[in-house]
Amino acid sequence: MNALKVTITGPESSGKTTLCQSLAEYYQISVSPEYARIYLDQLGPIKYTHEDLMIITRHQINEWERIESELQKIYIQDTDLTVLKIWEQDKFGIVSSWIEEAWRAEKTDVLFLCKPDIPWRSDPLRENPMDRDRLFSLFIQLLEKKGRPFHILFGDQQNRLKKAIYWIEQMIKSK
Repeated sequence: MNALKVTITGPESSGKTTLCQSLAEYYQISVSPEYARIYLDQLGPIKYTHEDLMIITRHQINEWERIESELQKIYIQDTDLTVLKIWEQDKFGIVSSWIEEAWRAEKTDVLFLCKPDIPWRSDPLRENPMDRDRLFSLFIQLLEKKGRPFHILFGDQQNRLKKAIYWIEQMIKSK
């Protein structure tokens, strides 16, 4: 069996990283972290350019490939190219052709979209506390446009974790 690729996506402060950490603990595996956080922690809050976003995207793709090569039974991605595509469009008003192509080609076995129905957690790297519902709608539109199935996770962390495990286990059984 090939590794099961699980991807968690959604707007800022919607519980992606917390869910990834919980799933990693449950399955005793590592997670491909959101590279933007690593990069922006070094750069400083909200001082990035379009070129920085391109660097983040390249590094994120490389990180996914690295984790995928670890030959785990399951591997988890904290974020996907939908996040980067929306971020580029929303912040800079464009979507680079190579991000568009990479987004269209990106594949996952199980895709979870986290609904921003949990309290906002302030963080110097976050920009959209009042705009999460609009961004969530953009995620739904893009994921539907992509034509690949996804599961919306909502409610408290325990509910999200339980639903995510259920869908992962269903996928494992069907492989």
